[in-house]
Amino acid sequence: MSSFPRRICVFLICSVVLTTSARAVILDWNSVAWSPGSISNSFDVDPSNPGNDITVTFSGDTGRFATDPTTGIQTPAIDSTMEGGTSPVQKSLDLSMGLTTNKVITITISFSPQYLQGVNNVSFSIFGINKGVAIDTITNILALGTDGTTQIAPTITNVGPAVQLSGTGLGQTLTGIGDSPHGGPGSGDGNATISFGNTPIQSITFSFQDGTTGFANSQIAISNLTFSPVPEINPAAVSAVSCLLAVGLTVLVNRRAKGTAKTSKPENS
Repeated sequence: MSSFPRRICVFLICSVVLTTSARAVILDWNSVAWSPGSISNSFDVDPSNPGNDITVTFSGDTGRFATDPTTGIQTPAIDSTMEGGTSPVQKSLDLSMGLTTNKVITITISFSPQYLQGVNNVSFSIFGINKGVAIDTITNILALGTDGTTQIAPTITNVGPAVQLSGTGLGQTLTGIGDSPHGGPGSGDGNATISFGNTPIQSITFSFQDGTTGFANSQIAISNLTFSPVPEINPAAVSAVSCLLAVGLTVLVNRRAKGTAKTSKPENS
């Protein structure tokens, strides 16, 4: 058999591998809009996936959201008040809150159900975790697997000197222990990066509260977020593999047939 069909199959398989490879998607606060004060917004950030790809929602004591002291704009809002040590300065989702004891705001980040296999390599940072009048505390940090019930612990890195990481697994807590200015030098001291590695997930949650007694003003921000949709099994891949197997079997049969013909002796008349 000609090598031409085999070349076609190899080309097809290579094309399938390339087109089903993971791709990185980013929720870039410099490129999207958030109506100041609204507690839920969805964003279409993946050109290859129709409709909204990611939704950010706040629940709990959302009546405690306040205006940003610098801009005077009601939060949640997108601005560059909380710089997080970025250079050049990037916008982030600003959360300014007047919290009292036992008041909690929960942040949920959900990915489109059209990502049938979920997403992985999710990573983002929280800016401004510190200790001032308030003690910023981030707890209950976890993701849900694609079955909607399995809880997945985060990997927490790049913890700044104004932040203490305690606990393990699903019990990890970030607590402000020092000062971190909103902008300029030292503004990254209150950062912590949260990621979930290669495990496919469908959503993330974490809670923010004030660890002091009484009333205090707190302010943190959520950085740009990156993720990769988990590639689905491409039907073309099955066809490509079947094609290559068929070619291989045909070549094997032809070789055996030629070998049999060479070893067979014609009868004398």
